[in-house]
Amino acid sequence: GISLSIVLIIIALLAILSYALSFLFINDASDDQQLITKKPNNLTKEEINSKDVKIITPINGSWYSTYDGTILTIDGTNFQQETPSVDNASTLEGTLEVKGEEVIFKYNSDSKTCANTPGKYRWKIEGQKKLIFTLISDGCNIRSERMSAPWERL
Repeated sequence: GISLSIVLIIIALLAILSYALSFLFINDASDDQQLITKKPNNLTKEEINSKDVKIITPINGSWYSTYDGTILTIDGTNFQQETPSVDNASTLEGTLEVKGEEVIFKYNSDSKTCANTPGKYRWKIEGQKKLIFTLISDGCNIRSERMSAPWERL
């Protein structure tokens, strides 16, 4: 009887201690971040460039192409495409703008592939793991070919 009650008291104390520690760590981390509740299209340039602001769009995250295994990582207004290859792996970076169900991709100016050429697509997520881009207009054939295949969430 006594040993069971001691075990229960110890478990209760550990639960209270873990709750208190997690509360302290969560509050400490939140002091360094600013919560922005505006839609991305309503942010000022200063807010977009601020390191305290994280823009989250429905297509944020990492996706892989069923076309060629390219990994597309979308983080707010930036994206990166990593194409795996034994002979010729490549990484392209750029910016994007999401407006409703449309997105505009632009590779950075230092890119050898379609630098600053915008590509406009309609996007939709099927289920929770498949991202489909439908071409609206894109002057970059390499990107439009790659983007036309479905993307699966990593």
